[in-house]
Amino acid sequence: MKILLYSLSASILTFCVTGIFFFKPANLTTITIVGETINFQTRDGGFVFSAMPSKGRDYKMMERVFAEYKKQKNLPENTVLYRTTFKNYLNVAKWCQYKGMPEWHYPYLWNPGL
Repeated sequence: MKILLYSLSASILTFCVTGIFFFKPANLTTITIVGETINFQTRDGGFVFSAMPSKGRDYKMMERVFAEYKKQKNLPENTVLYRTTFKNYLNVAKWCQYKGMPEWHYPYLWNPGL
């Protein structure tokens, strides 16, 4: 009976610690690796952008440049920008980045040419 109680309490404690770590506010989870690049493009490949959050090239800069591109090319406002860097869910260390960083919330476009 003691073994069952110890196992159950250890499982609950592990679940709570994992939940607190993974679901804490997004601004505390935006840890980036220096030199990490997240690539974006339009479906036709006319606009391409490489975001490096650790170097200041973040999603805000990308959205400004993309808005200028749409205005310059007279594209409709509903033109979609896609992320071409895939999420590797096997890399548990990046789960917080995938959840917290706005760069990872863009729709994914698989592109075999990259």
